Amino acid sequence: MWFASLGALVVNLGLGEMSRRYIAEALGKGNQADARGIVQLPLVIRGSAALLVCLVIIGLSGYLTTVFKEVHNNSTYFMLVALALLPGVMNDAIGSIFAGFQKYEYGAYAGLLMSPLRLVGVIILTALGYGVMEIFLMTAILGFLGIFVGIFFLRRLVPLRALFSKSGMDPQVRKDALRYSFTFIGIQAVSYMIWSQAEVLFLGLFTTAQAIGFYNLAFRIPQVTVNLVPFVFGRVLLPTVAEQFGRGDMNKVRAIYVTSARYLMMLTFPLVAGGIALASPIIHVFYGQEYQPSIALMQIVFVPFSMMGLIHASTSVIYGINKPSYIFKTGLIVMLVSIGLYLWLIPRYGVTGAALASSVPRIAVFPIYNYYVYKKIGVHWPVGDSIRVVLSAII
Repeated sequence: MWFASLGALVVNLGLGEMSRRYIAEALGKGNQADARGIVQLPLVIRGSAALLVCLVIIGLSGYLTTVFKEVHNNSTYFMLVALALLPGVMNDAIGSIFAGFQKYEYGAYAGLLMSPLRLVGVIILTALGYGVMEIFLMTAILGFLGIFVGIFFLRRLVPLRALFSKSGMDPQVRKDALRYSFTFIGIQAVSYMIWSQAEVLFLGLFTTAQAIGFYNLAFRIPQVTVNLVPFVFGRVLLPTVAEQFGRGDMNKVRAIYVTSARYLMMLTFPLVAGGIALASPIIHVFYGQEYQPSIALMQIVFVPFSMMGLIHASTSVIYGINKPSYIFKTGLIVMLVSIGLYLWLIPRYGVTGAALASSVPRIAVFPIYNYYVYKKIGVHWPVGDSIRVVLSAII
């Protein structure tokens, strides 16, 4: 599974976000040729890259078997992982295209069809006594079936013949789209350091495995909580902003920014306030007294994770108006500050130092992004609404 995840990471970075933004912008401009061209780009590039990685894994399957013989002593495992990679990547690419057209229901329909099939297949194979290899094979087969399901819905947006013919896409748009993808690769790298527990690496250098376990628990619950609703809501904002930017309607962009900020606050602050207040009973009921040290850590970590929910309003505008380089540049600076704080606080204060050190950069990006949005579109973050929502959540 690690190889499948690594392979997907190699071929997916940047292109999904590019699809979401540039398809929406092309639709806003009323340029169907550019929209079709953007549809072709991720399908061709990601499909080719996935096929290449698939062939490399298959070619190295014998060698990988000798390297990881303690885990898998059969090269067929790696072949099946490689086989499952291609449909996974293509289905993800099709999902990004649906998001660009803002036809999220098509992705939902495909998921409602394929997920039960996958679940039933796993149950049947397990009941019949089959193992991991057979489940991998079934996953790959259903993945290929999922591609056809995705294409069935995709043809409602783009004629199938248009996928295999010259789109007439503006070469400059293609160049800009690919540049956006490459920039997003860097953004995801620095975002990983800021948001995805890079501090655990430093905890491993300076603390015990038990302390890392307490910290991981304290981190995961706020992460899952914020991802429940605010993160999902925030994901749909980028295509909406990009479409209005394509139309040149900056008044709509401003309205989307302020309105989404208010909704994100109403969704995020009550969840965070509840998480902080209920941290102790959650830990005691579900994990027991031995995880008492995770309570204070969780309460600290909930605060910066509120920013993770809120910054979707500002980042959607920054990406939507095609200024991703700002997020990359500021992310590099924030990442370096994060590393400095880890080296300073973790050796002195252990997991508490890690929680505080990771909180500073996660909170800092919020005003930094909001100020940049103000400079670009001339609208402040609704501070008055923020105060009212925070007070309501506390009460």
